[in-house]
Amino acid sequence: MQANGAGDKLKAVAMEETLAAEDILYFTQHKFESRIGRFEGRPLHMTWEITNACNLRCRHCFLPDVGKPLPDELDTQQAYHIVDNIAESGAQSLLFSGGEPLLRDDLFEIAGYASNSLSLSLQTNGYSLEARAEQLKDVGFSQIQVSLDGASAETHDYLRGKGSYQRALKGITKCIDLRFPSVGIGATIHRRNYDELPQMIELALDLRADVFEAGAFVAAGKGRQSSRLALSQEQRKRMYEYLSQKQSQLGNVWSENPHMILVSSAAKEACVDPYNPAVGVGCAAGILGCAITPSGKVIPCVGLRIEIGDLRRERLRDTWKDAPLLKALRDRRRLKGKCELCEYRYLCGGCRAAAYYAYGDAMAQDPFCWHQPS
Repeated sequence: MQANGAGDKLKAVAMEETLAAEDILYFTQHKFESRIGRFEGRPLHMTWEITNACNLRCRHCFLPDVGKPLPDELDTQQAYHIVDNIAESGAQSLLFSGGEPLLRDDLFEIAGYASNSLSLSLQTNGYSLEARAEQLKDVGFSQIQVSLDGASAETHDYLRGKGSYQRALKGITKCIDLRFPSVGIGATIHRRNYDELPQMIELALDLRADVFEAGAFVAAGKGRQSSRLALSQEQRKRMYEYLSQKQSQLGNVWSENPHMILVSSAAKEACVDPYNPAVGVGCAAGILGCAITPSGKVIPCVGLRIEIGDLRRERLRDTWKDAPLLKALRDRRRLKGKCELCEYRYLCGGCRAAAYYAYGDAMAQDPFCWHQPS
């Protein structure tokens, strides 16, 4: 009955050739809430900051004190327990990040253990990647993402340190030559490299990378000291419009930022159509997955650093189902400010990390969003 009613309403709206804000809200809320139960059952993707150690001192790092391992980081046996905990939750994939995960001495032992039950990927600054690539493939990593924040050494090294650009390029090339199933480039876009975005995508194509993923810089952690690098709302809008255009042309250009849905007509139309199975959730923190710190604490995502559980003592499955903050993140009716009023709140939801850093409230409005609710 509900599906037929939604279909009749859509046909009526289609005759008018435009969708009003209330129609967008109606259809997307229906899809989101009818499927949220599936997301609540288990996390699909987990990110694990395996160590706080890092060999670079990036100006835009979202962590406040990256560099040395934390005093309470998990040892190897405790890490095995975390892997079992993740697998028991029903998660399908695990992304190792940091810090710099390649600095963890027992990374390959932990990854080998995890490969028995999870699909593995790695996020790295690429500095030591060329020398470790064969080991990564042998142990079972299927996806490698390398941070590359400029189309030139001058731009990239300004953020990450002298020599880091060439080391990253060599690591990417090595992984592609080894035929990893997926080799991607991840870029943080800010005022200093904003104009280089077209050249960065061309570089990714020249390197034969499978994916180019870009996101806008958020002044958090150490990055607060470089807040002047943050893009304006208008720059963010133009950036995501450009990424959406290149995505439609190339297919392998994208962003995890929920604002992408605001500039993609094709994606919005698919998600609004009740006969199309496409569902957009926008900000996926606490919906599709969450993250784990080097000491085993659970946080909604690497950006939203609010502790909601401790896997040394708790089951991830229980934290995923019961954590009050995760329940709030899944209920878009609890958003505040203009996000609460937005017709796209079930497709986008705003970046919850950005809201938290700006207002101290994870459910507040996204300070970087340019869209004005209808």
